[in-house]
Amino acid sequence: MSRSTQWLSLVAGICLLLVGIAKLYMVGEWVLLVLAALIIAFTLTSMSKSRQKE
Repeated sequence: MSRSTQWLSLVAGICLLLVGIAKLYMVGEWVLLVLAALIIAFTLTSMSKSRQKE
């Protein structure tokens, strides 16, 4: 995955996290919040691994 794709994935994960927090507060639905947290975690892991290779 290229560096720009990683940054795009991180930004999208943060946006989903914000929407997930809103849905948790309004509806009580927590699935989107968990998925967003996983996206952010895997993206940060991928970014750190690719940085170590350089």
